[in-house]
Amino acid sequence: CGESTIINELYEKYKPDICISNDISWKAITLIKNKNSSVFFTNHNVLNLPYRIKFDLVIFKNTLHHIEKERQKEVLSNLKKIAKQLIVIDVDDPRNSTFRSKLWNSYYVYLLGDQGDSFLTFNEFKKILNSEKLPGYKLKTSIINTVKGNYFYASVKDQ
Repeated sequence: CGESTIINELYEKYKPDICISNDISWKAITLIKNKNSSVFFTNHNVLNLPYRIKFDLVIFKNTLHHIEKERQKEVLSNLKKIAKQLIVIDVDDPRNSTFRSKLWNSYYVYLLGDQGDSFLTFNEFKKILNSEKLPGYKLKTSIINTVKGNYFYASVKDQ
């Protein structure tokens, strides 16, 4: 969930029966935890999630580049198994992007202590999402241009 408030905004808009937000860092969770007491916050490593149910929606945002490249396919495969729809958003490698994107990356790395460096190209991103053809799943991918650089977007939906 990071420091993003999207979890609380989605909860307020859709009022699901259950909403779970997960982060490996309790510090990140504490930044938004008190904003909505109806959201359950958990602290699990995405490489070993305990969930055995299928959620209507799983959002995996700005995290893929923190996963070792050898494990990225495994993580996405595990997330597909627990989601009727999986949305993946991750940033393009700032070294291959604009000067502004390089500045944003420096801000995250040097001021915020961000340690993610397993960036993918858009073709690599699509390839690992397509790596295991799951029958009955529909994949949409795109690139979103922002002031922080390009972001890759994917929606994997159970038909």
